[in-house]
Amino acid sequence: FMVCLQIGIRNRIAILLAVSATLIFASSAVHADEAASEDSPADVQLQRVETVHYAVDSKFWSPRIKHIVVSYVPYLMDIMEHDKTDWKVFARFKDVPLKRAGKTITNYFHHNWADCTVINTFEAMCASLMVDPQGDPEMIAAQAKIRTGIERWIPVLLAAQDKDGYLCTDVQMRGAPHFISPPLDQHEGYIMGYFIEACMAEYRAFGGKDLRMY
Repeated sequence: FMVCLQIGIRNRIAILLAVSATLIFASSAVHADEAASEDSPADVQLQRVETVHYAVDSKFWSPRIKHIVVSYVPYLMDIMEHDKTDWKVFARFKDVPLKRAGKTITNYFHHNWADCTVINTFEAMCASLMVDPQGDPEMIAAQAKIRTGIERWIPVLLAAQDKDGYLCTDVQMRGAPHFISPPLDQHEGYIMGYFIEACMAEYRAFGGKDLRMY
């Protein structure tokens, strides 16, 4: 979140990086509560907690998680998919395969970090499906909408990848060399690291049965 503020994003989209973290933290808190009752040596208390499908029964967490799933994630989906941001990066994901096919694309924005906003939103969409709606009709309807959105987004994200798996739409649109020195200027590792995390979230959200992004 602080990184977003430092690079000058003055839009509510700055909070999207916290969405997945909130969902994951809630899941971790649930599992941590379960683990706390088990006797184990002090030196193995801190362990990795995999985010899986989980239910939340907490006066503090339940309404916050519901707001994220029902309101905020769909809001992010809308502003990303319909390019309601200044950087219009979702369109750039669609433009990459067109450029690869030889079409001239002239009107796009050179924000080399902006892929993360789409990718982090996609990860949040997947994380939203891991929350048990526990019969809540609003949660069930929102998750159905999010699941439909995931089906629309997956072909767009995968089509933007090069054959070797490379993905950084600004570099791809400019036809620039990959991983030149200094590579941090192009945010390539930054973008692809987020993409790997998003693919893992999608894999877990569908119980390892959907291998399209694995």
